[in-house]
Amino acid sequence: MADLETEKWSNFRWKATILCQLEEEFQR
Repeated sequence: MADLETEKWSNFRWKATILCQLEEEFQR
């Protein structure tokens, strides 16, 4: 169960990182 939670968290953080990078690109 813990592994599943960790996987969801890393997935969420990965997406958040991508979104942050995209926002920075658009704001230039």
